[in-house]
Amino acid sequence: KKAGPDTSGRLKEILAILKKYNYDDGITPEIIANILQDLGPTFVKIGQIASQQGEYIPADYCDALMKLRSKVAPMDIETVYSQIQKYLGKPVGELFASFSDKPLGSASVGQVHKAELFDGTVVAVKVRRPGVVDTVARDFALIEKILDQFVKGDLGGFDIMGFILELEKTSKVELDFTNEA
Repeated sequence: KKAGPDTSGRLKEILAILKKYNYDDGITPEIIANILQDLGPTFVKIGQIASQQGEYIPADYCDALMKLRSKVAPMDIETVYSQIQKYLGKPVGELFASFSDKPLGSASVGQVHKAELFDGTVVAVKVRRPGVVDTVARDFALIEKILDQFVKGDLGGFDIMGFILELEKTSKVELDFTNEA
């Protein structure tokens, strides 16, 4: 079996996030949504997909998970500038005639800003969140280890491992912004 990313540090992060929530009165839909939000892009994506599974998941949980589609806080502008310089090799001021500090949209993987090139062309600049590729790779490796250890076969006709592998494949496509370019 191939060696995957080191998941031990990520497991500790996940456990720390889970510990900060109080489950004494049960796990409410809002707690689930908040946990997934705190766990990051991989789990936000799983929650977004789960929000559309009304035939399997109670409506109040679907409603809470639906908020994961629009609840993602934007990156601060310094992080955006840093990411652009890291991947394009020049500061924003050398790449664009103008660059809007206010994002057009923000998601778990990145966000989009309006900019203008020096020739006057208006463009959308999609900026990936720092570390998101590594985090998603570690998360899927961890999920697969857990499933491999504890889940044998399918769950009531649902192929959970197949679902996770398909989600991993689509996530890799989403993380590769050259597909959109």
